[in-house]
Amino acid sequence: MTAIRVVGVGSPFGDDRAGWLVAERLAPALGAHGARVEVCALDRPGPALLHAVAGCEVAIVIDAVSGTVEAGTIHRLEVSAFAADAPTGAASAHAFGLAESLRLGAALNLLPPRLLVYGIEVGPVGLGEALSPEVVAAADRLASEIMAVIESELAPE
Repeated sequence: MTAIRVVGVGSPFGDDRAGWLVAERLAPALGAHGARVEVCALDRPGPALLHAVAGCEVAIVIDAVSGTVEAGTIHRLEVSAFAADAPTGAASAHAFGLAESLRLGAALNLLPPRLLVYGIEVGPVGLGEALSPEVVAAADRLASEIMAVIESELAPE
């Protein structure tokens, strides 16, 4: 069994690439841990995300988020926010985002024993736009933070 799986969620468009960038930053350093740590990138949540987090002890999911704070802000989301009985807004299979995917995983008991979810606040996402400097800096900070979490998780007790 893979001990830890890091999943970067995103797209090739501007700041929405934040999750992918963190995964790219981590991949070279994590190779030293062999099969105990895997890194993957997804272009959307949904069933693919549930498959990606299945079968590991710890899943770390990173995605771009958009809210009311400045680009580059890192969010650490509580897993309880994704509980099957958490309040939800309207959802459809055509707009199946990260929260809906994790709620479904919780309802079906498919989530790993430990799930860490990080979001990087992004600016407007447009076709052909480059990553903003704020998001690149946040991705570097978050990659370092996640590396420390992974080292801690893998340390002998």
